[in-house]
This record gives sequence, structure tokens and C-alpha cells, in this order.
Amino acid sequence: MKKEQVAEIVQTTPEAIRTLLQGVDPALHMWQPKAGEWSINQIIGHLIEADRYAFSERIRLMVTEEEPEISGVDVNMLAAQRSDNNEDAFDLLATLAEQRVEHVKLIESLNDEQMARTGYFKKHGLFLVSDFVYEWAYHDCDHMQQILEIIKSKTWSHFSATMQKALGS
Repeated sequence: MKKEQVAEIVQTTPEAIRTLLQGVDPALHMWQPKAGEWSINQIIGHLIEADRYAFSERIRLMVTEEEPEISGVDVNMLAAQRSDNNEDAFDLLATLAEQRVEHVKLIESLNDEQMARTGYFKKHGLFLVSDFVYEWAYHDCDHMQQILEIIKSKTWSHFSATMQKALGS
């Protein structure tokens, strides 16, 4: 995968999620599958925060400083601080899409030398800028899968026992 492909995933993720949610009951956007698990709105809110703290800030720091120390991000704390379950999922997606314009520009602007720059994370060791660039696409896909699982879980109860058995659970 090339960084341009990562940029395309980062750019299109908000629209992909929007498309997934078009036919979904808005009440499902706020539904949490289990205690401590995120709702669709909270996942979108997490993407908004992760863009800033886990990706763009780290990448910019690593590009501008010589092997900086990278701090951890408490995603659960960030999710708890947000009130995404009280917001409209499509408004959250608009915020995500808007901020992604700058993030895509950042990814596309990185040259090979910048992609090879490093930062040190106490808990894990040395990372490359490219690690965070490629993780961005992985992260988006991981959370889109999480949204799909929420939608699937609500569909399951509408199947007959025969269909549930045929599908293997």
C-alpha cells in the first residue's frame, strides 16, 4: 500500500460510514452493545479525537523534532469526555470529514525522508512516521468493522432460528 492509498482511505472513511448509516435507525447510533463498549456515535467521536492526538500531532512532532518522545493517548478517557451520544451521527461525520481535509494534505505532503523519521515511545520503543501513517488506514478499517458489527448484531435477532443455525451461531 502506498501513502496515497492511505490518504484515500482517510479521506473516504467519513463518507463510507455515512453510507453505512443511511438506512439505520438513528436510535442504533447511540446504542452500546455492552457496558463499556462504544456506540456508533462514540466510535465516530473517537475517530475525531484519534486523528488529532494519535496521528496528526505525532506525525508533525516526529517530522519537526529529532527523535521526540511520543506520549500515550488514553482513548477511553477521551471517549468519556465527549458527549457524542447526544449528537447526531451525521453531524459528527461532517466534523470528521471537515478535519480530514487537512489530514489528507498532511499525509500527501510527506516525502520519503519524512516517512523514515522516528519518535520514541517509552512503552514500545522506536516508531517511524510511516508506522503512524499506515496505522491511520488500519485504524479506520478497524473501527468501520466495529460499526458493521453493531449493525450486524441488531440484524441477528430478526432471523429465524433456522437462519441463525445456518449462519453458524
